[in-house]
Amino acid sequence: MKACLFGWGSFRNHFFLVLLSGLIVGACTHQAGSVSLFDGYSLDRWEGDTQNVWRVENQTIVGGSLDGNSRNEFLSTKQSY
Repeated sequence: MKACLFGWGSFRNHFFLVLLSGLIVGACTHQAGSVSLFDGYSLDRWEGDTQNVWRVENQTIVGGSLDGNSRNEFLSTKQSY
């Protein structure tokens, strides 16, 4: 009898390998005590030129000015992590 390269056993082994890999990656990426840096509404936890350059639009941080900038502007968190 000829052996099948891609039979049910091979599929089952690959399926469980992919499932197990996904579970391990999912478990490793979730970190207890994680902190949300942006609430979608304000730049309270951020420092930078939040009056002229950085703003919140549609729950997204947007940077730029129509006046043009003579230098680079940066936005960073107030707290170090």
